[in-house]
Formats: sequence, structure tokens, C-alpha cells
Amino acid sequence: MRTRILNKMLASEVEAYLARGGNTIFVGVGVVEVHGGMPVDIEQIVPEALALAMAEEYDGLALINLPYNFPGGTIVSNATVQMSVRDSIDYLMKICHSLVAQGFKKIFMLAAHMPAPLYIDAMVRDFFQETKVMVCDVNMMKPMMSYKDENGQPYGFGILHAMAYGAYKMLHQEDYLPVDPNGRPIPEELTVQDPRMIRLTNAARACGANACIIFGKPEEHGGTEAPFKSIEERDAACAKGEKIIRGVVKTVPIPELQAALDDYEGYIKDMQEKYPRLKGIY
Repeated sequence: MRTRILNKMLASEVEAYLARGGNTIFVGVGVVEVHGGMPVDIEQIVPEALALAMAEEYDGLALINLPYNFPGGTIVSNATVQMSVRDSIDYLMKICHSLVAQGFKKIFMLAAHMPAPLYIDAMVRDFFQETKVMVCDVNMMKPMMSYKDENGQPYGFGILHAMAYGAYKMLHQEDYLPVDPNGRPIPEELTVQDPRMIRLTNAARACGANACIIFGKPEEHGGTEAPFKSIEERDAACAKGEKIIRGVVKTVPIPELQAALDDYEGYIKDMQEKYPRLKGIY
């Protein structure tokens, strides 16, 4: 296929994919928010690259350009585009309604942002009850955080930046990554969080609760990333990042999930026949 990004395909190419029995789409869901020394769409470009890699690996299409969703606690920066949780639920519901009407039966929402489950999971449940179609929230944070480097060690939170370099390359946007021979990282002292926020975050995590945090200053979100010193340094990081993305994608058992969705569709029909009152609910 010339491309698997639905936004960049000809209408005839989309129709041909559906006509041959293709029914799978991976939707990259992200945000636009302050992120240290990285472009503010870093947590959008990563889901887009993941969606593209998933589509290539598992014979699907990728839907990109959905960057405006609930960002979390970074509203203190003028670079952050603010959307509420409710805004995001309603927006993604409309997108999924359209995708089902277009002919997609297996819809996978891909996010790489900590607050994303707040709105994607809620949307998935409401959409299922309304349409009987199971949209899957494939939160990529877990496979990303557990992915191991060449030394067998998990990358941890550092994997987001490592993958981002590859994502910009895969979407042909690496020129947006800053290159400055004289560039300096954000001073460490500017990234120190207020102890009151740290206390609440730690207490909430210990209880399995959700803390509605707000960062105290823009520099707290995104770390201390410095610009690349040269084009060669940038390109090497981009190549390594693409390799990581494709490696992470292979750890997610999408084929098993696709098969389970087929079985589950039959199960729901059986339950509706067994309990007629469910037809108005499920």
C-alpha cells in the first residue's frame, strides 16, 4: 500500500482496503502541551507513530491528527491547548461513530499520555452501551514502560523522549526537533516540583487514587531535555527511536485481541437473546 495513514490516502484506496475485508483502524490520540525542551506535540506524535506502526504490522489503517484532548495539569503554560475531560469524551465519541459508519469494525485507540484513560475509558464504555461495538483502549504506557533496552533494562519514563525522536522521523517531521550547537538543558532547579503536589501525588498513588494535579510552573513538565548538538546526532537518535517504536508494537498482542473481539461479538448477541431487556442497554 502507498500509505496506511487514512488522512493521506485517496478515497479509492480506503474503499479498496474495506472492499477486500479490511476492518481495522488504529487511532492516535494525543495532546498539545508544554514538554520541556521538546515540541509541544510530542505526546501526539508518539501515538501517531504507534498507530502507523500498528497498522503496518497488523494490516490496518491509521488515523492521525487528533491532538486536542485533555492535557492534565499543564494549563499553567500558554503553550498548552486546554480541553476538558468531557470535551474529549464527546469528541472521540463522534469520531468513533463516523469510523463505524465508514465500515471499521475493530477500532483501537492508542495513547501515550498518563491522563488519557480518564476520557478514553469513559468514552469506550458509553460507546459500547450505545452501539454494541467494542472500541479498545490500548494504553501504550504499560508496554512502553516495561520495554527493555539493549542491556535488558526498562527505559522507564525516558522511553517517551527516545520514542519521540523516532516518531518525528516516521511522520517525516524530524526537522521540528531543535538542533542548536550552543543549546543548554533547562536548569535542574526550575524543574523541582512543589512539595505539596509531590505529597498528594505520592499519597494518591499509594491508595490507587487519582490526584487532580496542577504543575506549579511550565518547566516542571517534560524534564531538562537539551537540543541536539548536530543534525547527525539528531538523525541517529531518530533511527534508534523508530527501532524502539517498532519493538514496542511487537510486544502488544493485537492479533489475540482481534480474535477475542470476534468471539465477544457473538457472546453479546447470545446475551441479548437470553436476556431481552439487555437490548435496550447493551
